[in-house]
Amino acid sequence: MAKKNSNDNIVTMGYEITHKTSFLNEKYGITPELSSRMGNLYNQAHDKKNKNIINELTDLILKFPKAAILKNFLSVAYNTKGNLAKAQEINNWILAEHPEYLYGKINHARYYLERNDLEKVEEIMGKEMEITFLYPDRNLFHISEVTCFLSFAISYFIAKDDIEAIEIRFDMLKELAPDHPDTEVASNNLMEYLMKKTQKRIEEEQEDFFEVVVNRHPPSNNKTKQPVFNHPIVSELYKYDCEINQSILKEILALPHETLVADLETLLQDSVNRYHYIVDNEDEETVIYFPIHALMLLAELKSEKSLPLILDVLSYDYDFLDFWFGEFTTESLWIVFYRLIENNLDTLKTFLVTPGIDTYVKSAVSSTFLQLFYHQKITKDELSVIYQEIFKAFLNADLNGNLIDSDLLSFMISDTVDMGLTELKLIIKQLFAKNYVNEGIGGNYQDIVYDFANKLQNEEKKEVSTIFEYYDELMEVWPRNEERTKILKQKPPIPKDDEFARTLAQFASQTTPLVS
Repeated sequence: MAKKNSNDNIVTMGYEITHKTSFLNEKYGITPELSSRMGNLYNQAHDKKNKNIINELTDLILKFPKAAILKNFLSVAYNTKGNLAKAQEINNWILAEHPEYLYGKINHARYYLERNDLEKVEEIMGKEMEITFLYPDRNLFHISEVTCFLSFAISYFIAKDDIEAIEIRFDMLKELAPDHPDTEVASNNLMEYLMKKTQKRIEEEQEDFFEVVVNRHPPSNNKTKQPVFNHPIVSELYKYDCEINQSILKEILALPHETLVADLETLLQDSVNRYHYIVDNEDEETVIYFPIHALMLLAELKSEKSLPLILDVLSYDYDFLDFWFGEFTTESLWIVFYRLIENNLDTLKTFLVTPGIDTYVKSAVSSTFLQLFYHQKITKDELSVIYQEIFKAFLNADLNGNLIDSDLLSFMISDTVDMGLTELKLIIKQLFAKNYVNEGIGGNYQDIVYDFANKLQNEEKKEVSTIFEYYDELMEVWPRNEERTKILKQKPPIPKDDEFARTLAQFASQTTPLVS
């Protein structure tokens, strides 16, 4: 813990730190004339467009040969303009004329650090990576010397993958100078390092997890025209997103039940039949919300006989599901199942143990069971039997049968915790013992046991919205501009793994300045 002494210097780790500019000026040959120009020279050295800074610095070096910082700025200027060989040449000059100049040592060590030559780095900076070991005859340092040294030390220990050493120095850096540019650089480097470690851990964990492959793709055919409906008004559902005039929905819902259900099933099936055509063609007359309209209207009509078709449509691959349904799958699909489940519990239970189905579609079924429990539409005993049979099916499944889904099992186990189904602990333990469960989502088996014992249910009883309430709620966050159709028609987004890689690339593109 750092503290101040009578001279207002910070005392830490057995040495003192001063904020006085005069200390640094005197030590590194910076005259009062130069001192007033340091800020501008620093900025100009980092400015790629500045064409005069190299000549200006060269002239100043001739005038002030003892001011090592001018040579450092010159090295930075060459580095900024992409002339790395010249930058290194200038830094070698610094080391020859000013062998004790800290920034020259750090720049020299960074050259080898970037080439992962840690032995050479240690020759220059010392294995201990402590500023007092580098300068044993000094006990007073300027704050900028310490922050620059600590920032470099963090980069070194990142290369060594020494998290304890990193944390010690980063905590010290944050305490001494939380807003200093060196702290920001160290923070960015640390963030990149931690993200890479996390990504590596996830990849290693995923090697041991089971992931379902959804191989069912929409058929290619020559269908390009909308189907013919018993009730022409159903065609209006192609024209609107959730901003549809609700009088249209009311008029549709008032139609004869049997023929209307047939039309809505035809509408939903059209999302399969014309999928490739609609994806490949800019059809301005078709808003791609119509399959959601079909699902919500069938749910409103409580058309339980439509569930097999709905499950069939939801059994297609990721691209198909993402194009038509997107976040609807994770946020609202449970509403559809909830309204159609009364006489279909066995159908949905069978669906959960069917191989080759998308994780999040199945998870929506489990979420439906959870909401039925919260709304007291199903008893704990009934749910216990259902999940016992589901988990048993996973335990007995062929490893190559494309059923075992580590993410889904974690989601379903979390749901059983929320339901308080403690009697399932034994079979859940068996699932964990086979390494079938993704512990990165809901925790390991000990976490589950703790949650059961402490009744850490996360009760989130949701309202079962009508189609009108659902669209009203959605309208509050729906984009209200001419880009809406373009948003709806866009291709499936970059998968999460690629987004993660892109984030890492953004961090990696940040450069570390050569001088504090």
